[in-house]
Amino acid sequence: MVPRLARALVAAAAVVALSGIAAQAAPAPVTEAPQAAALIPVNSQMGRLRLPYTCAFPILGKQTLGLDLQGTFTTLLAPGQKYWFTDGKANIEVPSNLASLLAGLGAAYIDATVSSFTINAVNASPASVNALPNGLVLKNIPVTAGQKTVIPIAGPLTVGPFTAGPSGMAALKMGGAKASIKLKAKNGATLPIPLDVSCAAPVPDVVLAGINIGTAGDATNGAPSHGGLYTYPAVDLDHQQGSGKVPLVCQFPAPIGERTLTLTFTGDAGTVYGQGEKFYLKRASAYLEVPGPVVDALRARFPTATSVRTSISRFDIDSSGASPASLNVAGSGWTLPAQPLTAGTTLGMRIPGSDYITAGPFTAGAPGLMRLEVGVSAGTVSFLGAGGTQVGSLSISCAKRVPAVVIVPLVSAKPDPIKPVVSFLPPATGKTAGGEFATLTGIGLDQIREVYFGDVAAPYLAVGNGIVVVETPPHAAGKVTVTVRALNGTTTTPFTYT
Repeated sequence: MVPRLARALVAAAAVVALSGIAAQAAPAPVTEAPQAAALIPVNSQMGRLRLPYTCAFPILGKQTLGLDLQGTFTTLLAPGQKYWFTDGKANIEVPSNLASLLAGLGAAYIDATVSSFTINAVNASPASVNALPNGLVLKNIPVTAGQKTVIPIAGPLTVGPFTAGPSGMAALKMGGAKASIKLKAKNGATLPIPLDVSCAAPVPDVVLAGINIGTAGDATNGAPSHGGLYTYPAVDLDHQQGSGKVPLVCQFPAPIGERTLTLTFTGDAGTVYGQGEKFYLKRASAYLEVPGPVVDALRARFPTATSVRTSISRFDIDSSGASPASLNVAGSGWTLPAQPLTAGTTLGMRIPGSDYITAGPFTAGAPGLMRLEVGVSAGTVSFLGAGGTQVGSLSISCAKRVPAVVIVPLVSAKPDPIKPVVSFLPPATGKTAGGEFATLTGIGLDQIREVYFGDVAAPYLAVGNGIVVVETPPHAAGKVTVTVRALNGTTTTPFTYT
């Protein structure tokens, strides 16, 4: 523990840094499954995540940047199949504290040459691929003291090929990076302070994609693309959101029989959890597409039907590396709004109606890779004639794909044995408008992942030495519980809005 005065001085310096990460403050809504269904091809997944990226600078020491990354991948591989990370786009966020340090050295601009930006592979080869094999030269990036700088890495990037292993799950995870930085004065003159920067791969690992490996007949397009740089809304630090679109084999009663539909699934989760920690897949939704030929078969079975109403009794999300192994997230069931049954036209159903799915809690297992997968689903379709009168119904069941489709890859990490304990440096109060800086102090904060005021996420900066500076979000007057989540546990402390 450092003395209280030293804590206050360090915290005061961190306030400047926090002003550069205010973009974390508002949690972004997850993209709707129907929208994603229109953007990505079948047998592909796309997503976005945001993570802290620690880099070593000469003179300045270790600095934590932000890395915002998105891309597209396949959903299924054959053994030995080649595959790529496509539609890649990244932003490197230089926080305001680092911008202030660079400005203090006399810099008004920086030139950067990024020589490597690696994507690492698990159960695939090679073990690492440089996403920028020809390097990337960035010129005249403005630097202003106290302001965050966002450096875009030109896209779309295509990284690979990787070659899948013989079985199991092939995963891609974030690697390290290297860059040389030149500082330039206002007049354009280069300052004699070259900075060779090295960024380490995140610890614990951050997984970008998980792709199950099947048999030789399971090969899909190894380099799917949605045809442009579709951008998700911004995500919170240490969070990911994404969508996958896959064929779904469903069994209808005779004479319709087995038919293939299409399911798009979208959701939001963290990236890393401590062993034994409970977690959820949040703000999830699905979009089921019944193709025109299947619609025509249904109309032939019930020729007087003009619309359908679907009730879902089972919608399983399965887990690997976590428990329980399966959850029926439909609970007591979902009844979707009635929709017209039009000849030759695809029938699209948003699941669960206008609401969202929350899947969990799951419990993180032993340290290593985890994944959530699409499981079994079942329901009943009621066929309605003129005036809404029911003219018939069918029960439908959809099997789990083998190998399964990964909804989201995650990591279970070994938690620090010291449990987090925090309190605010006085005063533990703030204005209802938010936008102020408060300092948390305590122990066990090295593995901090989230800070919430009530149920509202707050941007934070882990300064070290048991100090975390947070920017208060807007909130109604009164007392609120501030929750700090770390890999090694969760702790709370009170705060009062006036």
